[in-house]
Amino acid sequence: MLESIQRMERLASCVQRLWIFRMSAEVLTLNTVALGALRQFYIESSQISEIKIDWKSKEKEDLPSPCFKHLFSIVIDSLEGPKELSWLLFAPNLKHLEVTRSKSLEEIINKEKGMSISNVHPPDMTVPFPKLESLSLWNLKELKKICSDPQPLPSLGKFDVEDCPKLPK
Repeated sequence: MLESIQRMERLASCVQRLWIFRMSAEVLTLNTVALGALRQFYIESSQISEIKIDWKSKEKEDLPSPCFKHLFSIVIDSLEGPKELSWLLFAPNLKHLEVTRSKSLEEIINKEKGMSISNVHPPDMTVPFPKLESLSLWNLKELKKICSDPQPLPSLGKFDVEDCPKLPK
């Protein structure tokens, strides 16, 4: 269903809130052009091995930025499959990130994947979460690190970590 909507870029560009619930897929591809108006994104109770970002457009040739410019809130609850969430670098204006009960997650931003993204895309994607105000990490039993190369988070006002036993203090 999501793939069909994304193929119709004019329709998809109206989507401001996307909720994926009980989805099972090897790969979930999100298109930054088609979902350009996306402001809030939720993934809940899903099994997705990998989340990929696509920024190609059938209707537009010149793309100023391959990012989700308006995406400010992401909630991931009970997502099984991915070991990392480096695709979050495509949300440079993210203000709220909540990740809970995702048993396979080992790190939020993987250094190697982050570097490969920043080598291909604009500099505003090299620093993760420059506008992040709230970060909540709960019940992530395998989480070992947030980011291999931590950067200052000048806007962070709320940082809540609970039941992440492998995350260094």
